[in-house]
Amino acid sequence: MSLQDVGVSENLGAIIPLNMVLTDQSGKSVTLNSLFHHKKAVILNLAYYTCPMLCHFVANGLVEGMKALPFPVGEKYDVVTISINPNDTIDAQNGFRDRYLKSLGQQNASEHWSFLRADESTIQAITKAVGFKYRYDEGSKEFAHSGVIMILTEDGKVSRYLYGIEFSKFDLKLGVLEALDKKVISSVDHLLLFCYNYDPQSRRYEVYAWGIMRFAAALSVLLLGIAIIKLRKSERNGK
Repeated sequence: MSLQDVGVSENLGAIIPLNMVLTDQSGKSVTLNSLFHHKKAVILNLAYYTCPMLCHFVANGLVEGMKALPFPVGEKYDVVTISINPNDTIDAQNGFRDRYLKSLGQQNASEHWSFLRADESTIQAITKAVGFKYRYDEGSKEFAHSGVIMILTEDGKVSRYLYGIEFSKFDLKLGVLEALDKKVISSVDHLLLFCYNYDPQSRRYEVYAWGIMRFAAALSVLLLGIAIIKLRKSERNGK
């Protein structure tokens, strides 16, 4: 099987087609738009429910990363898993869903982590929008694809790609915060985003030296201003 057409072409800033209709675990039709909510990021996990290996590695890594976050699923983010296999059954869908909701073990997680199926044209529209390229191998009856999750903004815009089968608490947290409206995150979180940048070479968030220098300079100016005010006040009191 050729892997020439397998991989990820990052489409940062692209908006996924939110009008697409998919099928949930009960067989009900839902639109992607209904799964995006104000003031929440969305983690998009592309998998297939009969996958023998990689999809489970990615899902396990995502669950472990989510468990380590200081906020539970549903508070600052929701998760959407979509099968890239149009032939996946509802039984396979629910088996995959039950396995990872149980593994996550967070209250009300089923309300904030959606597991969906779709027809071929819908899958193609979504995967093309996010640059997720995969190939079906007739010999092995398996899909070749990358280990990656995407973090989207509340309006469906691609904000960040995180790669691998393990997602550290730090990278997952910064990815979610980066996708949120900056008006809803705390001052401490603002500072984190100011001091760390995503490095496409290491595919991790790294210390942003220029950001730290700017913060240090701003802090120095602030402290100097406070010192001058105190000095002038003390001089006036002395007189």
